Amino acid sequence: MHALPLATVTPIIGGLAPTADLQHARLRKRSHARLRFESRNARLRREQQVRLAERLARAQRAESIRDVAPQSAVPPARTDKPATPDEALKKARIALAMSRAQLNKSLKAFGHPPVAEQAARLLELQREYETAEQALETLLPTPTLTDPEETLRP
Repeated sequence: MHALPLATVTPIIGGLAPTADLQHARLRKRSHARLRFESRNARLRREQQVRLAERLARAQRAESIRDVAPQSAVPPARTDKPATPDEALKKARIALAMSRAQLNKSLKAFGHPPVAEQAARLLELQREYETAEQALETLLPTPTLTDPEETLRP
């Protein structure tokens, strides 16, 4: 690495400034660098304090809203009963398909014969599947029984 020419560069450290003018320039550069460093650190501290204050204010605001709002006024995030029978039927079909897929996937994944934990999980999945099947059956419209003689008449 080559040394920089002293004629064009003002050294900041190392006591390489031989004249009073160069020492004064060195002192100015050093103090300017220190001021920049200190002002940057002060700015970063202020920004951090502002972010922390905003975060605390948001948390207090959310907590006060939660305390003030009655529970009945807050709508539930998820309702168990859909608004229309069509939606209920659709959700029941989806639940049945999901439980069937999970049961079949588990049957394929577990070895034969399954260990005790796997067998317990399979029984649980089987029960979930049967429950979903029964829920779908209750939602499906029951076909009206017609008199067999009426169906044969033209």
